[in-house]
Amino acid sequence: MPKSNPDEHQEATPAAAAKKKNPAVAAKVHSTLAHIYADICAQPVFMEASSLRLMQTSIFSALERINGRAVDSDLLDFIFLFDEEEAGTSDLEVDSGIALIPIIRPITSLPADHFMIRYGIYDSYDQIRERFDEAQNRSDVTGIMYRMDSPGGTHAGLMDLIEDLRQARGKKPTVAMVDEEMLSATYGIGSTADEIWITRSSAVGSIGTLLVHEEESLFLKSQGFTVTDITYGKKKAQFAYWKPLSDEAKADLQEMVDVAGKEFTEAVAENLGASFDMIKSLEAGIFEGQKAINIGLADRIVKVRDALDEMKKQYGK
Repeated sequence: MPKSNPDEHQEATPAAAAKKKNPAVAAKVHSTLAHIYADICAQPVFMEASSLRLMQTSIFSALERINGRAVDSDLLDFIFLFDEEEAGTSDLEVDSGIALIPIIRPITSLPADHFMIRYGIYDSYDQIRERFDEAQNRSDVTGIMYRMDSPGGTHAGLMDLIEDLRQARGKKPTVAMVDEEMLSATYGIGSTADEIWITRSSAVGSIGTLLVHEEESLFLKSQGFTVTDITYGKKKAQFAYWKPLSDEAKADLQEMVDVAGKEFTEAVAENLGASFDMIKSLEAGIFEGQKAINIGLADRIVKVRDALDEMKKQYGK
């Protein structure tokens, strides 16, 4: 019997085939994923913790695959199933006067026309803004509904979007309908709506910031590596993964998280008409259904299947 080829599995995947056929595409994907990975690993993020971990793991596996490692990557295989002709559309969906803006994936700072946004791999603050602005400017739109099911997103781009959405308040009625979860950055966006509708099991909250630093010095030592950094400026490598964080480095990271978290909490409190201390006292907790309403993070319970009809009844044509 012929021996199996160890590279056979790698060559059989859509990602491997696309890389072999068009290295430029693979390079483009690598650049984008590396950019997102830096955003979610080196900066505070507005995202629920387990979802952040899943996003980090999927991107890391994809980068390893592109770099030649024989590892599975569902994300990379999914990306390479598409080509430019199959890309999604950013057209605004309008039903009986109600503009529907879905926010159903981790949110990034990528531009609205980026292929990963058009393919529906991630959502984008830029795309949300474009759809919102179109809805505000179209005469056939009488109300706007966000359909929410997202764990949050990156730091870059969020606060500017929240400010833009807040400034447009009062022009057209806006409702955030939480299908399953509206957490962290997604809650910040939803808090700019006139009303927040949830189901009995919808999860809202996680109003806080998170930064995860992974230190690999013990792993490197076990593999026989010793890393020495030579720097100009004592803080140049203070957050490096190859050594434990110093107390000063931890304090600097905490300050970054605190500054971002305070700004975010202030924005949410202003949007909800609540006090900063009340929102901060929630300690980034997640709340469901009636409890979320009792706390003041949502307004009413609506079944998912009834939400659009209810919106049409109140604000549609």
